[in-house]
Amino acid sequence: MLFETVTRINKKVFCPRVCSLKKKGNYATRMESEKVEVISLEVTDASLLRSIVESIWALFKLVRLLRKERIAILHCYLFRANFLGRIAGRVAGVPIIISSIRTIEREKRYQLLLDRMTSFMVDRYVAVAQAVKDFSVDRGIPAKKCVVIYNGVDLTTRGSRTECVRLREELKITSYDHILLTIGRLRAEKGYGVLLRSLMRMREKVPSLKLLMVGKGEEELHLKRYSQQHRLDDLIVFMGERAHLGELLSLADIVVLSSLWEGMPNVLLEAMAAGKPVVATQVGGVPEVVAQGETGILVPPGDADALAHALIELLQDRERAQRMGSAGRVRAERHFDVRSMIENTEKVYRELLQERGLL
Repeated sequence: MLFETVTRINKKVFCPRVCSLKKKGNYATRMESEKVEVISLEVTDASLLRSIVESIWALFKLVRLLRKERIAILHCYLFRANFLGRIAGRVAGVPIIISSIRTIEREKRYQLLLDRMTSFMVDRYVAVAQAVKDFSVDRGIPAKKCVVIYNGVDLTTRGSRTECVRLREELKITSYDHILLTIGRLRAEKGYGVLLRSLMRMREKVPSLKLLMVGKGEEELHLKRYSQQHRLDDLIVFMGERAHLGELLSLADIVVLSSLWEGMPNVLLEAMAAGKPVVATQVGGVPEVVAQGETGILVPPGDADALAHALIELLQDRERAQRMGSAGRVRAERHFDVRSMIENTEKVYRELLQERGLL
């Protein structure tokens, strides 16, 4: 969403620069190819002590950068950037500071405490779903400072037919196979253990079943061991990270989200834009994205039986699955076009600039 924002925003009014706490990665390269400057503060995922020292040093560098560039709007994404950014922004005299709230954080309570303690430094919070805003307000974020801007998806993206054929051959997928696709960081909150347990319940009832699992993370080794111990190796393909998802979405019969908590998952938007039905857990902003029974099926989080039942139901009724996929595409066009996200973001920027007499 950051990439979409800085590459699509009106360059006649705004001149975006990106400052990353961590080292540059694939998205930095893509932004730079779109003529967006990317600066890295070189913070690492080191030990706690080293991480604190690096964060303090990054804070000083960020203050110096903000003063030098005379930044008018500092829009921060994710917890550490939100926390360091608002402090650096106030010290540097940045007129407008915006923090994005992109998930419902149920585990790291210290983050909520620090956010609440420093909320006076923030001019506006941008939540990615109404459920995310409600959760944050209930935990002390001022409601008057918080707006909801849904994530958006590029509805023009399509998978390459040639690449789809190549992938199908590479993965040895036949026309008889039932393909499930799940995409996301391999972390505990994504509920992949629940998904694997649901596969164990499904394999006797659904022949030729395959799960394509896209992503990397700290749970990867555990998930691979679990799949080996329970003889799921022949059903699961660990795909690692993938920059382009169009071809994988084209191969999938159903896109699955098994998260235990969420903000607003982009993968659901991408699935709907690709005309794919969704089976997802009823958490966070998911019910605001998926129309229950119309564009997909929602199940309780942590319930492997309910997840398996919903997946079997759709895999055995292809006509219904196709209707849901088509309805999802229409819903994405009406409510989640990336252009609406950019327009709403620009609207917040303009309102704050006008309040400060800067526009």
